[in-house]
Amino acid sequence: MRTKYGGGGDEKRKEKKRKEKLTRNKLNYLLQRFQWSSSGAHRELCNLKGRSDDECQNYLRVFGRQGPNKFLVCGTNAYKPLCRQFTIKVSPC
Repeated sequence: MRTKYGGGGDEKRKEKKRKEKLTRNKLNYLLQRFQWSSSGAHRELCNLKGRSDDECQNYLRVFGRQGPNKFLVCGTNAYKPLCRQFTIKVSPC
């Protein structure tokens, strides 16, 4: 049987869960609010190559966190893949 000394482990776990929840909430908010359409020219070129209107949209394929408020987003962009970095500005409540 082991004896735990020093304590604080529960507090660290609670803090980690709180941060993870905040990050999940940010991601959920972003995904609900995020709109990134392909340009008309890209969609038209995609259609000229024989793709359907549905295929010529911008579907998000990568949504990754690069820092506390920085995200990398990549999309299909009407068969012209494109990635962008976004920074979330958090305003105080």
